Amino acid sequence: HICRRCSDAQSRAGSAGGVAQLLRILESGGRFSLASVYALWQLCVGQVENSQQVLSKGGSAALLRLFGQSGADAELQLHVAGLWVVLARAPGAQDVLGNAGVVEALCETLIAGRLAHAHLHISGALANLLEGHAPNRTRACAKAEIVDSLLNIVQSDDPAASNAACALASVLHDCDTWCMERARDRGA
Repeated sequence: HICRRCSDAQSRAGSAGGVAQLLRILESGGRFSLASVYALWQLCVGQVENSQQVLSKGGSAALLRLFGQSGADAELQLHVAGLWVVLARAPGAQDVLGNAGVVEALCETLIAGRLAHAHLHISGALANLLEGHAPNRTRACAKAEIVDSLLNIVQSDDPAASNAACALASVLHDCDTWCMERARDRGA
């Protein structure tokens, strides 16, 4: 936890190969995956260079594999989604993560009603991936049920409501008439 929110320590850890080492641990799988994802998340908060290392060294594929793993640990999935919230803000990340299938994975998770404990991070990552990025908005619009899923969160007492509202606004920006009518009928 020495790097948590300490920008100098985060930067030094990234420069010393900490990101690359954590990604190797992720690739190998096993019992240290949870700790590795959490450490990567903490190293990337506010550190664009560390985020770009995760993306450039193939971290997207490993994270997507962990997130979608059948029977994956719920806490692990929560941390992966939290890391995606941060990674999505790095320059070029929307393209890398979108092309890797992260938008579809997040949408499918919300549509299926899975991981309710992670809605805050899932909808936050989705909002960051969709904001100002037409290809990712198109990917989300291809999942028409995402409008209902996001509306359900927005209209609930879920702490994720504001993140879901941002993601919904992005989805509706590019959606077809059916999606817009559906949202209007539901009170959006």
